[in-house]
Amino acid sequence: MNEFIKVLGEMNLKKYRLVDGILQLEDELYGKNTVVDLGRERICDLLGGASSANITQAGVGTDNTTPTVADTGLTGQFLVSIDTVTYPTTTSVQFDFDVALGEYNGNTIREWGLFTSDSVLFSRILKTAIDKESDIYLTAEWTITLV
Repeated sequence: MNEFIKVLGEMNLKKYRLVDGILQLEDELYGKNTVVDLGRERICDLLGGASSANITQAGVGTDNTTPTVADTGLTGQFLVSIDTVTYPTTTSVQFDFDVALGEYNGNTIREWGLFTSDSVLFSRILKTAIDKESDIYLTAEWTITLV
């Protein structure tokens, strides 16, 4: 009998707009990611004990091309630290992060990625374009599941 481990990912993104000093939910987006070849290599590194393979960052970028397993980064890449890591099930891990009001303003965000502590791309996803301005605050929950 053959056993295979499949790596799946999905991201829930919330877009808030600052109105009269209060963040108001404007949009909520959901999508599935592509785990890239480098991400699969990092899973093997983790199994072997390499601490540099831990996912500690998320990134945004401006490219609109369809994700492929050969992707190695984001265009116009801007990285933020993961705020919290939780384990919703015994076979999944969730990474929560945000892009704050003062971050990456003046750019149109189209792509998102998870990155290891040594800035290697693990997975990538495209989302509806967001024109990031100083009144936009973004939060994300990105879950990776092994099945």
